[in-house]
Amino acid sequence: MSGGPRPAGAGFTLLEVVIAVTLLALLVSVLAMAVRTGVSAWSRVRAGGEAARARQAVENLFGRQLRGAVRPGVPALAAFRDFRGRGDECAFVTTAVPAGPGGGGLARAVYRYVPERKVLVVGLHPVTRAEDLQAELPADADAADPADLAREGWIVGRVAGVAGFRFRYLEPGGGSRFDPWAWSRDWDRRRRLPAAVGLGWGEAASDDPGAWTILWPIVPAAGDTP
Repeated sequence: MSGGPRPAGAGFTLLEVVIAVTLLALLVSVLAMAVRTGVSAWSRVRAGGEAARARQAVENLFGRQLRGAVRPGVPALAAFRDFRGRGDECAFVTTAVPAGPGGGGLARAVYRYVPERKVLVVGLHPVTRAEDLQAELPADADAADPADLAREGWIVGRVAGVAGFRFRYLEPGGGSRFDPWAWSRDWDRRRRLPAAVGLGWGEAASDDPGAWTILWPIVPAAGDTP
């Protein structure tokens, strides 16, 4: 009797219900895993894209301001020549400042990396007299309220999620022009400019630069760059 055909309108057996629920649970599990994998991959691509855009923006700004750095040979600006560098900070006076109301003139540009927070701070302070060269970007610029920093004369931007960032400085006439690992870690010749500045960018899981970008105060002639 139990092996005969099921009467019309009869319900499912307990075994059939258990099998159906099991298959449904398995299907939901597979779909959930696929969704999580897709979202995770999308997030990584998005984060990578945002990081690449932030890096490009920093390099473009730094390169423009470096090319505008006050250099020897301009008597009217001789009192404003000032370039200082360390592995985690680079500061100099530049003519490449924002245009528009209140723009133009000279500014002290400071790029500071805070490894504990993986933050790169970019600060700009107007320079109208030699005394302004003593303006120091506050030590807490990576976390302070931008409004408070503005009251001290600093326009500040921050780039988060930066790993293993550092600067290197090439001596004029020095060797290893395209190997920043061999360059100086510090630049203390305040009245002179380095021949080039290397920006080292690390990977998210590393504290060591995985790639270098070389920027030149004066764009080299064709054939002098790699």
